[in-house]
Amino acid sequence: NIFDTHLDQLVSLTSSTLASFMEFDSSLSAHFHITKIAEASFSQVFLLSVPDNDKAVPTSRRHAPKPSVLKLIPLTPPSSLIPARQSKAYANLLSLCSTPTNVASEVRLLQHLSPVPGFTNFRGLHLLRGRPGPAFCSGYKTWDTAQRREGKERSHFPDPNRKNAYGADQLWAVIEMQDAGSDLERLVETPAWAAFGISAVWDVFWQVVLACGKAETASRWEHRDLHMGNICVRLPQNSTGDGGKGLQSRHDDTKTRKVGFTGLEATVIDYTISRAEIHAPSGAVEVAFIDLDEDPALFEGDGDVEYQYDIYRFMRAAVFLDDPLADANTRQDEIDASGRTWRGYHPQSNVVWLHFILHQMLENFDHRAATIGNSEEQTRAETPVPVDLNCETILRELAALLCLDGWRASGLRSAGDLVALALKRTWLNVDDVVG
Repeated sequence: NIFDTHLDQLVSLTSSTLASFMEFDSSLSAHFHITKIAEASFSQVFLLSVPDNDKAVPTSRRHAPKPSVLKLIPLTPPSSLIPARQSKAYANLLSLCSTPTNVASEVRLLQHLSPVPGFTNFRGLHLLRGRPGPAFCSGYKTWDTAQRREGKERSHFPDPNRKNAYGADQLWAVIEMQDAGSDLERLVETPAWAAFGISAVWDVFWQVVLACGKAETASRWEHRDLHMGNICVRLPQNSTGDGGKGLQSRHDDTKTRKVGFTGLEATVIDYTISRAEIHAPSGAVEVAFIDLDEDPALFEGDGDVEYQYDIYRFMRAAVFLDDPLADANTRQDEIDASGRTWRGYHPQSNVVWLHFILHQMLENFDHRAATIGNSEEQTRAETPVPVDLNCETILRELAALLCLDGWRASGLRSAGDLVALALKRTWLNVDDVVG
């Protein structure tokens, strides 16, 4: 039928068939709590958690090592079902939908990168049709109400509690992944993060660098959207907010390592616009990527509002002109002559984003120190570290090296380059890289 044909690329990536959203909602809500925890430009994220006392939960789920998160993505309808004349509400919904082709690219990346340390553990893909069920509607309402109460940006997705928000033929992709903790953007504002001091910045930054470096080597991978919301961090189990002081015994057995003092676990998530090469059993190589030239708005955000919006432009200039601070809009002829495309492998994009991540974490650290009045000695002493490792001094030096003003002089053009430099400078040990 028309839907099977439209979803063909996604159907090949899952063993499940197109199901009713209502039935999907009912089958989950009978056993699990469904809580909306975040949203991105083209998706909403729900946490699927198991009640401790629910003995009716299937054993396979009840004993899963970590709960699941569900990434809910509205899909574009078959072209024959898109009306020529559209209401404003319908046009808005259509602008929030993703094509099956783009979602299939993301799912293939998830499947391919799951074995790489520091990347999301992919659990499955579900294809749905119809209006969201009551549990998802309730999760939406609770999240949106909390956002309004806290003075934060409310959902830009139509409210599923309104019956006319979505049609009976609305298509959805639900990507199920292992829960990786809290997103870094929110976590850095919490006391739990502050308790770790500068060691949290050190551990999370290097874990992200190492994950990126391994993915570059394994798959010629670029994230291309590695902002703070696309890094999740799991706090140590039974964390008491002591900044990891209780982890000393853990590190007595790993004295050769220079990452992992806090017990924080960082995971790189959301590969919506990422790029990687996937080797098929036949030996053929598939390049999974999104042509970012088809989304010019990505490069038009106001950098005065969010530094992140500048980063997209810096990334584009680094990719096509090898100068992140160049004005790509006035040098289109050079870009065309370069022969470079978004299909190609340009790991310098990862360096631009690593600059951003470190810049944001240090800015948060400095702001908190100025606000609370913590001394350098106090913040450095929050978590046990080797006496010969001055985390803050090294991170400041790194931030200077990654500063885009010094792009040409730094010579850093990939996460792998940064790992090599860290080994040379003994900021990291081999055990950190191969562990």
